[in-house]
Amino acid sequence: MNFVVFESFYILVALLLPISLIIGPAVADISIVILGLFYIIVCIKNNNYREFLNYYFITYIIFCAFLIFTSLISQNIFFSLESSLFYFRFGIFVLSFHYILCNYNYFSKYFFYSIILCFIILCVDSIFEFVLQENILSFFKDEYVKSYGRISSLFGDEYILGSYIIRLLPIACALSIINFKHKFKNIQLILIISISSLIIFISGERTALAMLLIFLFMIFMIFKKYQKLFIISVSIFFCLAIISLIGNSQLKDRILNNTPSQINLDIKNLNINFFSIQHEVVYQTSFKIIKDNFLFGIGTKMFREICKDEKYKTYTKLDGSIDGCQTHSHNTYIQILTETGFFGFLIFVTLYLYVLYSLLRKIFKPKTEYSDFEIIEIFCLLSFFINFWPFMPSGNFFNNWINVLYYLPIAFYLFAKTKKNK
Repeated sequence: MNFVVFESFYILVALLLPISLIIGPAVADISIVILGLFYIIVCIKNNNYREFLNYYFITYIIFCAFLIFTSLISQNIFFSLESSLFYFRFGIFVLSFHYILCNYNYFSKYFFYSIILCFIILCVDSIFEFVLQENILSFFKDEYVKSYGRISSLFGDEYILGSYIIRLLPIACALSIINFKHKFKNIQLILIISISSLIIFISGERTALAMLLIFLFMIFMIFKKYQKLFIISVSIFFCLAIISLIGNSQLKDRILNNTPSQINLDIKNLNINFFSIQHEVVYQTSFKIIKDNFLFGIGTKMFREICKDEKYKTYTKLDGSIDGCQTHSHNTYIQILTETGFFGFLIFVTLYLYVLYSLLRKIFKPKTEYSDFEIIEIFCLLSFFINFWPFMPSGNFFNNWINVLYYLPIAFYLFAKTKKNK
């Protein structure tokens, strides 16, 4: 294949990554595998293997090797290896994306366009679904099943619209700030934040909404220069949110009524559930498993198997919930501790504490001006911070789709560090 054609296809796959995440997990996973393979070919062609020997990648490979080790000592080796054996592909994806960012100056701007195009399509479709209870997908299905108070847009039966938006929003904000210097750049940033916030809100995803509120608070604390813009954005969002609640009783019930009910909020008697009764049952089951497998865990993907054991089942009188057996623990930290044990948990917590320390330094020693690469670095740290905020439910840590969104900011972070060092 002509290398120019090869290179063009390589860049195109990277640019279409936000779209592939909408199409489905399989397409997104294929995309990162293609990017990884292309990067290996580029390294072979250029005889350049330095990136595979840097501190970050070596640390990551050690973590991957540890995941494989936990699978090898698990009760079902081959089943557990389905998650751990090829987990290294996400690290190579990071190196591949980092290479593109460093070597193609135009890429970040066009990647921003790709994200914004996806946001606009999802925004229009979500509003139609919110108002008319119909969206684009409903025209292709004879029976379109709706979930109470939730909007899925192009994600169909997967209610991950809010998760998709909030996990790409920090990158979108960073790229908007650094790539555009025109007189309307402030209005552009306001629109991105306020409209994205609205989509997250009407999606009915309470975890995504909590992540959004944390994100908005943190950027307000760090970026003194943009505080007025964020106040305007938040004001617009709250006005639109109030209108949405007034116009949709199902969303109102889900956000304002069901949430306090599910966590059994009883401030008078100091009685509060950890998220919900159903979540508590899963967490209690997880902690029973942790007691028996503290050091090395039960192996990736094994929670769904081990929780079937009779001795780990949990019962609560509050609503009759029993079993606590799910595909995963529904909290990243509990899942890591359950499936990889204390040593895996220690690695994960250490990385998060580093992120927290870095952000606290920015808060308590703020600058009035940040360089473009410092802005990227900060927004990536914010992305890590909200993605792994410990006090909320979460999806499966080893899920392919979510891992693309977890690792994408790492590529931008390493890009910013590389440019700063130069």
